[in-house]
Amino acid sequence: MAATTFVIVFKGMDSAKWAVYVIIPLPYIILFVFLIKGLTLEGCEIGWKYLFTAQWDRLLTLQIWRDAAGQVLFSSGIGINLTIHFASLNKK
Repeated sequence: MAATTFVIVFKGMDSAKWAVYVIIPLPYIILFVFLIKGLTLEGCEIGWKYLFTAQWDRLLTLQIWRDAAGQVLFSSGIGINLTIHFASLNKK
């Protein structure tokens, strides 16, 4: 990443479009390769079954609900901080 930034700064913005053609699709290509590799591993169907099979008895434990509430507050905190930031930019 640092080498790409250096080349863009050194050669100017004309080279930036070529870097974008490489940098933007690269994570998708890597994720697709990982997906194919994961699907070809032995026992992958056990993992898929575990992922999509509900464990209804765990819904009665308090720890699950604590973790869920913490996750909701953590994720909503990002949006609330942005709202406060944008509100502070308004004229009074």
